[in-house]
Amino acid sequence: MNIKLLGTKVSKLSLLVGESNEIELEDEFRLSFDNAYSEEDATSFIVRFFITVSSKEEEFKLDVEYVAFFSSDEPISEEFQNSHFSTMNAPALASPFVRSLINEITVNSNLNPVLLLTVNFQELVRQHQNHNKDSLVVGRSD
Repeated sequence: MNIKLLGTKVSKLSLLVGESNEIELEDEFRLSFDNAYSEEDATSFIVRFFITVSSKEEEFKLDVEYVAFFSSDEPISEEFQNSHFSTMNAPALASPFVRSLINEITVNSNLNPVLLLTVNFQELVRQHQNHNKDSLVVGRSD
């Protein structure tokens, strides 16, 4: 089975900057993701990323929902849906685009650049499986 990353897009974006925020800011980074499969097209699937980055010092909060579109040359089976490729490799293929987007948004908003570290999706999925969590989340909140 050959898998191809077709493209990516931002599906939701919220950036709050400055003292006018009515929310209490804290230093935070959260990343979660999931996969969704098309009922209409058995050869495609998406990976959705949900990212929150905020800084008390910089006075901003950024929330992004980012979608990566994949296709396969064969119908996607339930076995594939539960495989390492869909839970680890596909998110890892799309993550550089997410990292670049977060950096570009902060730089172009006249904020200090946010450089997200590379995520070890294999370790993230392993931790998820060991703790029987409902969602895959990596994050830090100080």
